[in-house]
Order: sequence, then structure tokens, then C-alpha cells
Amino acid sequence: MMDENPSGCGVVEVSGPRMTGRDRLGGGWWWALLALSWVIVSVGGSAAVAAGVDEAFDGAARLYEQGKYRDAATTYQQLVAQGAATVSVLFNQGNAWFKAGEKGRAIASYRQAQKLVPRDADVSANLAWARTKVGTTGTPRVEAMDRFLALLTTNEWAVAAMVGVWGWFALMMAREWLPKILVLNPSGCWLLAVGAALIMVVAYTAKVRDQRMNAVVIASEATVRFGPLEEAQAAFTLPDGAELLVTDRKGAWLEVRDGTGRRGWVASLNLVMLP
Repeated sequence: MMDENPSGCGVVEVSGPRMTGRDRLGGGWWWALLALSWVIVSVGGSAAVAAGVDEAFDGAARLYEQGKYRDAATTYQQLVAQGAATVSVLFNQGNAWFKAGEKGRAIASYRQAQKLVPRDADVSANLAWARTKVGTTGTPRVEAMDRFLALLTTNEWAVAAMVGVWGWFALMMAREWLPKILVLNPSGCWLLAVGAALIMVVAYTAKVRDQRMNAVVIASEATVRFGPLEEAQAAFTLPDGAELLVTDRKGAWLEVRDGTGRRGWVASLNLVMLP
């Protein structure tokens, strides 16, 4: 059990998931009646699902307040499995795992939450605190490009790229239609084009890096071997909470690289993969 509480460790309230129905059918009173029946059933089903999520969330909060941290984390995991992987659920799950002494599972939860809200101060603070309990061996090496890409989510980079490209097209069209009002010399046009292209490259890079397979050690100690076999010679060991980049897979074994650049094979049962 850990001796310190992560900052912002209180349970965060969250409302049920936002659910929307499909458009109403048309074409006559019969279809309208069927549509109305479908809407009633759909709304009732959605309300029941939302109520179930709220009830489970409240139950997990009560378990946390009672000091049953492992049970609380398991309940949050059930919500994640049901598709309710909101920031609040993942953040609270990380807090519960942390209090239960599960550094690796806590870090995995915080990282999933940070992927949704990369600029959230509470998530970043708790993740940083959990990492201090792992040590320098388990802390991933963050490159300058990764720090830059982490300023926005992958979707935000995609939106920025679209805005840049369409903004350039809009300026070019305005230049053709309103040449007396909007004056752009050729060098300015090329500069805007290069800027839009650079945003597209950054967005693509963010997408590629987002698709990299990452994992976190959840065993008290994981043995990394030179080959994907139990009989292979041990290369080194990794502590609970070590963050890894997965580079290959063979059956139940994963080839990984840790924060110091060391490589080797580890049994997948010692890791949790990050979505």
C-alpha cells in the first residue's frame, strides 16, 4: 500500500453518458406510429443504461470512500468494459488502483485519461506522482516531438490540419474573386501553402505515434528475456509500473523497449496494453 495520496484523489462526480436516438421515420401514420414506439423503447432503454452507469459509478465511489480500493477499481473497470471510459471513470480508477498499491494499473488508467484530456492538470499531476513511485527505470523517455504532439489530441491535430488546408483554399478563392480587396503576392501564397502542409505532416505524425503499441508492467517484477521463450536467458527485470513500447509479438510474448532503450521479450500476462 502506498504511503501518499495522489493530488486530486477525491472521487469526481460524473453524469451518465450522452445518448442520442436515430432520426424519426416518415411516410405515413403507420410508420409514424412505429417510429414513435421505437423512440419510446429507445429512450427507455437509453435511460436504463444511463441509470445503470450512474448506479455503478456511485457504487464505486462508495467503495472508494469505504477504503475498498481494489473493489472500487474493479467496478470502474466494469464501466470501462461497458463503453463508459470517460475521463472521470479512468481518473477515479487510477486513484483507486494507486491506493490499492497497484502502480502499473494506476499509471495505465491515468495514461488513458490523459489521452482524452492531455492538458488536464489533475490527470497530469497524478500520473507524474505515480511515476515517482516507479523510479527512473520505469519512466519513459519523452522526445521533444512527443512533448509537442501531446499539446493536442490526435483529433485536435486533425482539425487543425483541416482548418489550415481549407483556410488556404478559402484565401486562394478569395484572391481570385476579390483581387482588389485581398492582395497576396506569390511568396505569401507559397508561405501559406507550406504552413498548411506542415500542419498536415504534424497531424499525420500524431496519428502514427498514437497508433504505436504501448504497455505497462502490472506484475510486482517482470523478467525480460533475450527470446520469446520461458527457457531463454533473462536479460533484465522491470518493476511494477514500468512503461514500455511494444515492437513485436510472438504468441504470448511481447518484444518491448523500456525508457532507457533496453530491449527484450516479456510474457504478455505481466503487462496491460494501452488502447
